[in-house]
Amino acid sequence: MAKLLDLDNDEYFVDQLGEKAETNVRCSYYPQCPRPELVCGLKPHCDGTVLTILMVDDSVGGLQVLRDGVWWDVPIVPRTLLVIIGDQTEIMSNGFFKSPMHRVVTNAKKEKLSVALDYSVDYEREIEPLPQLINEKRPALYMKS
Repeated sequence: MAKLLDLDNDEYFVDQLGEKAETNVRCSYYPQCPRPELVCGLKPHCDGTVLTILMVDDSVGGLQVLRDGVWWDVPIVPRTLLVIIGDQTEIMSNGFFKSPMHRVVTNAKKEKLSVALDYSVDYEREIEPLPQLINEKRPALYMKS
């Protein structure tokens, strides 16, 4: 990601995690739902992390991403890991990388299982956009937090 932004330090985002970076694992089970139009498996949200690595179910979809006001199904690709950019990366990249709004919908015929691994900056660290990514054409979009 640092190379895409042409940063001087290729390890910039890794370095920002700090000595006590936080890692969490979340296992989610979504039972089959006879009326999926009435039940949201996981409400719309953006991840407050640096990034999330998601092991998705190989046979049942349900993850959707919001783009231009439309919910799009994320395709099922068996035996893959899906990387979701989080809010902390959006802040550090001054908005170059976006934290997508996403949700999980239930399925009328099949149950679903997912495992998410979240990485976050050391909770004692403050984050802000990298000064190298701020200029007159692209002012800071976020304050230090």
